[in-house]
Order: sequence, then C-alpha cells, then structure tokens
Amino acid sequence: MLHTCVYCGAELPNQSVFCGNCGQTSTSR
Repeated sequence: MLHTCVYCGAELPNQSVFCGNCGQTSTSR
C-alpha cells in the first residue's frame, strides 16, 4: 500500500520514514 508525501505529493511505500523525492519526514495523515 502507498501513501502520499504531504510536502511534494510523491507516492511512498507505507513503511517509509523519509520521502525519497523531497527528503522530508513522511507521516501518515
């Protein structure tokens, strides 16, 4: 399952801690 980075909108794996696109901390909403 994927979720979306709240900063740049990139799709990320559900277990990722950082966005691979923009480098921000990815937190689930």
